[in-house]
Amino acid sequence: METERLHELRVMNALGTIDEEDARELKRLEADERRELQSMTELSALVSAFASPLQSPSAHLKSRVMQAVQHKSAQADDRSKPNPLQFQMAAAESNRGWIPLRLKGAYIKMLSMDSATGKVVALGRLEAGTRYPAHHHHSSEDIYVLSGDLNIGMTPMKAGDFHHAESGSWHEENWSETGCMILAVSSLDNFRDQLQ
Repeated sequence: METERLHELRVMNALGTIDEEDARELKRLEADERRELQSMTELSALVSAFASPLQSPSAHLKSRVMQAVQHKSAQADDRSKPNPLQFQMAAAESNRGWIPLRLKGAYIKMLSMDSATGKVVALGRLEAGTRYPAHHHHSSEDIYVLSGDLNIGMTPMKAGDFHHAESGSWHEENWSETGCMILAVSSLDNFRDQLQ
C-alpha cells in the first residue's frame, strides 16, 4: 500500500539511509499526497458551500455595489452623445434608458452588451402586480434581486436572492406583488424575445 511505502520512505529519509531511487519515489509520493489533500480540501469546501443556506449580502456590500453602479452611471449620463452601438452604464433612479417590454408594467434598461459573445447585462423592473408570462430561455440567465419581490412560479424571491436558469430551460410565470428591480445577465437572444 502506498501510505505504508510513504511512511517507510520517510523513516529511511529521517534516518539518512535513503538512496537516490528511493528519494525520487519519496518526492513523487509526497507530491501525490499533496495533490490528493488539495483535492479533498477543495471538495470539502465545495460540499460545505452547497450545504450552507444561501445568505443575503450584508448591507455594507450591497451599498458598495450600488455606489459603484451609481458612480459608473453618473459618468455614463455625463456623456453628451453615447455611441448607439454600445450600451453605457445608467443610474437606476434615472428614467433615461428604460425600455418598455411588450407587457404593460415590465421594463428593461440595458447596461452593457458584449457584441462578440452576445452577453447582455441589464436592469429589469416590474411594477406592482405585473405578471410576466411563462417563457423559454435560448441561453442561460442569471438574476439578482436588487429590491422588492419577484416570484418565479411559486418560488418567492426578495432583495439579495439569486436565480440561475440554464440554457433551454422553461420559466414559469414571473410576477411581483410589490414591484421589483433585478440585475440580469443573459444573452441578446433572450432580451430580443422580450422586446418583440
